[in-house]
Amino acid sequence: MRFFFTGFMGSGKSFWAKKMSLSLSIPYIDLDEYIEVKEKMTISDIFNLKGEAYFRQYENLCLKEIVSLHDHFILSCGGGTPCFHDNKKIMKALGKIIFLDVSIETLTKRLIENKEQRPILRNIPNDEMQTYIENLMSFRKTFYEDYDIKVDADLINETTFVDLLKQYV
Repeated sequence: MRFFFTGFMGSGKSFWAKKMSLSLSIPYIDLDEYIEVKEKMTISDIFNLKGEAYFRQYENLCLKEIVSLHDHFILSCGGGTPCFHDNKKIMKALGKIIFLDVSIETLTKRLIENKEQRPILRNIPNDEMQTYIENLMSFRKTFYEDYDIKVDADLINETTFVDLLKQYV
């Protein structure tokens, strides 16, 4: 089985995907880490040196490569992965999409704390972060809504999360 974790940046995709992987003994892959290894540079450097358009195209190629090479995995996608190219269609056709829903307030706090690690947030002043998140979330909303499993990530803990997902395996 293939599971694709989606949600806004800072929603906990990598954290919860790793927890599910350990609990269910299904291999874990982080799409951003996969891209960094193949490109031999960080996501930030790819954005800075090659641009977002290049990154999104390469992200699509890596997603296709992962699904062609692996039948069983838990994949932590980037926040924008389902919004570009045919990524959402690929994920929907070949596995289950798990959407982590997190409040704007929680996302704002998390993203202000680690915005230096996120290339598209670096130049956003802290007092404008919530508005930026609301606007980007509004654009991405239609891509995030087409999921197989929705998890309210503001209300879960490790026990309730794993119990919830076990019913889908």
